[in-house]
Amino acid sequence: VSDVRTPHELKALISGQATIKDSTVFKVMDRHPEWENMLVVMDWTGSMYKYGAQLVLWHKLNMVANHSDVKHFVFFNDGNKKKTWQKQVGKTGGVYRARNDELEELISTMMYVMKKGNGGDSEENDMEALLTGLQYLDDYNEVILIADNKSGVRDLELLSKVKKPVHVIICDLVGKKIHPHYLKIAKETGGSIHTLKRDLRAKKEEVKK
Repeated sequence: VSDVRTPHELKALISGQATIKDSTVFKVMDRHPEWENMLVVMDWTGSMYKYGAQLVLWHKLNMVANHSDVKHFVFFNDGNKKKTWQKQVGKTGGVYRARNDELEELISTMMYVMKKGNGGDSEENDMEALLTGLQYLDDYNEVILIADNKSGVRDLELLSKVKKPVHVIICDLVGKKIHPHYLKIAKETGGSIHTLKRDLRAKKEEVKK
Protein backbone atom coordinates (compact mmCIF):
# COMPACT_ATOMS: atom_id res chain seq x y z
CA VAL A 1 0.00 0.00 0.00
CA SER A 2 1.13 3.57 -0.56
CA ASP A 3 -0.58 5.09 2.47
CA VAL A 4 -2.52 4.34 5.65
CA ARG A 5 -5.71 6.29 6.24
CA THR A 6 -7.99 4.13 8.39
CA PRO A 7 -7.77 1.97 11.54
CA HIS A 8 -8.37 -1.09 9.33
CA GLU A 9 -5.34 -0.27 7.14
CA LEU A 10 -3.27 0.43 10.24
CA LYS A 11 -4.11 -2.98 11.70
CA ALA A 12 -3.33 -4.69 8.38
CA LEU A 13 0.15 -3.16 8.29
CA ILE A 14 0.94 -3.88 11.93
CA SER A 15 -0.24 -7.48 11.55
CA GLY A 16 1.98 -8.00 8.53
CA GLN A 17 -0.97 -8.49 6.15
CA ALA A 18 0.12 -5.43 4.15
CA THR A 19 3.42 -3.79 3.29
CA ILE A 20 4.28 -0.21 2.43
CA LYS A 21 6.69 1.24 -0.10
CA ASP A 22 8.48 3.73 2.15
CA SER A 23 10.27 1.87 4.96
CA THR A 24 12.12 4.86 6.46
CA VAL A 25 11.27 4.26 10.12
CA PHE A 26 11.88 0.53 9.96
CA LYS A 27 15.25 0.99 8.24
CA VAL A 28 16.47 3.71 10.63
CA MET A 29 15.49 1.75 13.72
CA ASP A 30 17.24 -1.34 12.37
CA ARG A 31 20.40 0.67 11.66
CA HIS A 32 20.74 1.79 15.27
CA PRO A 33 20.86 -1.17 17.66
CA GLU A 34 22.92 1.04 19.98
CA TRP A 35 19.83 3.12 20.83
CA GLU A 36 18.67 1.83 24.21
CA ASN A 37 15.70 2.70 26.43
CA MET A 38 14.16 4.96 23.81
CA LEU A 39 11.55 7.65 24.31
CA VAL A 40 9.91 7.82 20.87
CA VAL A 41 7.82 10.91 20.08
CA MET A 42 5.70 10.46 16.96
CA ASP A 43 3.84 12.88 14.70
CA TRP A 44 0.48 11.12 14.50
CA THR A 45 -1.35 13.14 11.86
CA GLY A 46 -2.85 11.74 8.63
CA SER A 47 0.15 11.48 6.32
CA MET A 48 2.23 9.95 9.12
CA TYR A 49 0.05 6.94 9.92
CA LYS A 50 2.07 4.68 7.63
CA TYR A 51 5.27 5.61 9.48
CA GLY A 52 3.74 5.06 12.90
CA ALA A 53 2.56 1.65 11.77
CA GLN A 54 6.15 0.83 10.79
CA LEU A 55 7.32 1.85 14.25
CA VAL A 56 4.83 -0.45 15.95
CA LEU A 57 5.56 -3.31 13.56
CA TRP A 58 9.29 -2.93 14.28
CA HIS A 59 8.56 -2.83 18.02
CA LYS A 60 6.30 -5.90 17.75
CA LEU A 61 8.89 -7.95 15.84
CA ASN A 62 11.69 -6.96 18.18
CA MET A 63 9.60 -7.61 21.29
CA VAL A 64 9.33 -11.23 20.14
CA ALA A 65 13.12 -11.38 19.86
CA ASN A 66 13.55 -9.46 23.15
CA HIS A 67 15.47 -6.73 21.31
CA SER A 68 13.07 -3.79 21.32
CA ASP A 69 14.45 -0.93 23.36
CA VAL A 70 11.48 1.41 23.03
CA LYS A 71 10.71 2.42 26.60
CA HIS A 72 7.97 4.99 26.00
CA PHE A 73 5.73 6.14 23.15
CA VAL A 74 4.29 9.65 22.78
CA PHE A 75 1.87 10.42 19.92
CA PHE A 76 0.75 13.92 18.97
CA ASN A 77 -1.91 15.12 16.52
CA ASP A 78 -1.57 18.89 16.95
CA GLY A 79 -4.58 19.77 19.03
CA ASN A 80 -7.14 17.10 18.19
CA LYS A 81 -9.71 19.05 16.17
CA LYS A 82 -8.88 22.55 17.35
CA LYS A 83 -9.00 25.40 14.87
CA THR A 84 -5.66 27.08 14.13
CA TRP A 85 -6.62 30.23 16.05
CA GLN A 86 -7.32 28.13 19.17
CA LYS A 87 -3.81 26.64 19.28
CA GLN A 88 -1.56 28.24 21.90
CA VAL A 89 2.15 27.53 22.04
CA GLY A 90 2.76 24.87 24.67
CA LYS A 91 -0.97 24.31 25.19
CA THR A 92 -2.14 23.01 21.84
CA GLY A 93 -2.92 19.54 23.16
CA GLY A 94 -3.52 16.30 21.34
CA VAL A 95 -0.50 14.66 23.02
CA TYR A 96 -0.90 11.09 24.31
CA ARG A 97 1.43 8.63 26.05
CA ALA A 98 1.34 4.85 25.69
CA ARG A 99 3.06 1.97 27.49
CA ASN A 100 5.65 -0.07 25.63
CA ASP A 101 4.86 -3.51 27.03
CA GLU A 102 1.19 -3.91 26.09
CA LEU A 103 0.88 -4.11 22.30
CA GLU A 104 -2.92 -4.06 22.25
CA GLU A 105 -2.99 -1.02 24.53
CA LEU A 106 -0.46 0.70 22.29
CA ILE A 107 -2.54 0.04 19.17
CA SER A 108 -5.72 1.14 20.97
CA THR A 109 -4.04 4.43 21.89
CA MET A 110 -3.03 4.99 18.28
CA MET A 111 -6.60 4.33 17.13
CA TYR A 112 -7.95 6.70 19.76
CA VAL A 113 -5.58 9.50 18.71
CA MET A 114 -6.57 8.94 15.06
CA LYS A 115 -10.24 9.39 15.96
CA LYS A 116 -9.59 12.47 18.12
CA GLY A 117 -8.44 14.52 15.14
CA ASN A 118 -5.82 15.41 12.63
CA GLY A 119 -4.40 18.83 13.44
CA GLY A 120 -5.93 20.70 10.53
CA ASP A 121 -3.17 23.08 9.41
CA SER A 122 0.29 22.00 8.31
CA GLU A 123 2.44 23.02 11.29
CA GLU A 124 2.60 20.64 14.26
CA ASN A 125 3.24 20.87 18.03
CA ASP A 126 6.44 18.80 18.04
CA MET A 127 8.06 20.69 20.93
CA GLU A 128 5.05 20.38 23.20
CA ALA A 129 5.03 16.63 22.57
CA LEU A 130 8.77 16.30 23.16
CA LEU A 131 8.55 18.25 26.41
CA THR A 132 5.58 16.16 27.57
CA GLY A 133 7.68 13.04 27.21
CA LEU A 134 10.79 14.59 28.74
CA GLN A 135 8.96 16.05 31.74
CA TYR A 136 6.49 13.30 32.61
CA LEU A 137 8.34 10.09 31.71
CA ASP A 138 11.56 8.63 33.09
CA ASP A 139 14.05 5.80 32.76
CA TYR A 140 14.97 6.51 29.11
CA ASN A 141 18.34 7.19 27.48
CA GLU A 142 17.67 8.15 23.86
CA VAL A 143 15.07 10.59 22.53
CA ILE A 144 13.69 9.94 19.04
CA LEU A 145 11.41 12.34 17.14
CA ILE A 146 9.64 10.89 14.10
CA ALA A 147 8.83 13.96 12.04
CA ASP A 148 6.90 14.89 8.89
CA ASN A 149 9.25 16.70 6.53
CA LYS A 150 6.26 18.37 4.85
CA SER A 151 5.26 20.15 8.07
CA GLY A 152 6.98 22.84 10.09
CA VAL A 153 7.07 23.10 13.89
CA ARG A 154 4.58 25.63 15.24
CA ASP A 155 6.18 25.85 18.69
CA LEU A 156 9.88 25.94 17.80
CA GLU A 157 10.31 28.77 20.32
CA LEU A 158 10.17 26.08 23.05
CA LEU A 159 13.28 24.37 21.71
CA SER A 160 15.56 25.89 24.36
CA LYS A 161 13.65 23.90 27.01
CA VAL A 162 14.72 20.58 25.45
CA LYS A 163 17.85 19.51 27.34
CA LYS A 164 18.42 16.10 25.75
CA PRO A 165 19.92 15.26 22.33
CA VAL A 166 17.14 14.52 19.86
CA HIS A 167 17.53 11.99 17.03
CA VAL A 168 15.14 13.17 14.31
CA ILE A 169 13.86 10.58 11.83
CA ILE A 170 12.78 12.46 8.71
CA CYS A 171 9.77 11.00 6.90
CA ASP A 172 8.46 11.79 3.41
CA LEU A 173 11.73 13.30 2.22
CA VAL A 174 11.72 11.95 -1.36
CA GLY A 175 13.11 14.57 -3.74
CA LYS A 176 13.06 17.34 -1.12
CA LYS A 177 15.45 19.12 1.21
CA ILE A 178 15.31 18.45 4.95
CA HIS A 179 13.02 21.00 6.59
CA PRO A 180 15.17 23.63 8.40
CA HIS A 181 13.12 23.28 11.61
CA TYR A 182 14.25 19.68 12.04
CA LEU A 183 17.85 20.53 11.25
CA LYS A 184 17.65 23.18 13.95
CA ILE A 185 16.18 20.76 16.51
CA ALA A 186 18.96 18.25 15.90
CA LYS A 187 21.73 20.85 15.94
CA GLU A 188 20.51 22.86 18.94
CA THR A 189 20.15 19.73 21.06
CA GLY A 190 23.35 18.06 19.83
CA GLY A 191 21.31 15.27 18.29
CA SER A 192 21.19 13.82 14.79
CA ILE A 193 19.18 13.55 11.56
CA HIS A 194 18.18 10.23 10.00
CA THR A 195 16.68 9.55 6.57
CA LEU A 196 15.94 6.36 4.67
CA LYS A 197 19.58 5.99 3.65
CA ARG A 198 21.65 8.48 5.66
CA ASP A 199 22.62 9.37 9.24
CA LEU A 200 23.82 12.93 9.84
CA ARG A 201 25.44 13.93 13.11
CA ALA A 202 24.50 17.46 14.15
CA LYS A 203 26.87 20.03 15.64
CA LYS A 204 25.61 22.88 17.79
CA GLU A 205 28.15 25.36 16.47
CA GLU A 206 26.75 24.96 12.94
CA VAL A 207 23.43 26.52 13.88
CA LYS A 208 22.89 29.99 12.48
CA LYS A 209 21.54 32.31 15.12
